[in-house]
Amino acid sequence: MDLLRFKCRVCKKVMDHEVVSDFGDLPSGIVCVECHGCGVLGIENMTNEVKSAKQGLIDELGGDCA
Repeated sequence: MDLLRFKCRVCKKVMDHEVVSDFGDLPSGIVCVECHGCGVLGIENMTNEVKSAKQGLIDELGGDCA
């Protein structure tokens, strides 16, 4: 189960979203997700994923920090 964080259009806050693969192949970088707060389905661009401050810095540095 892949969890990503996006701002939910219904909850109006950043929530965990589960990737849903029931809708076939989507273009690269595009995912269908379900909000764990309200259950709404949505199509999201991976560039809009909200990362924690720690994960954002790790990704920016391009390494694995312990």
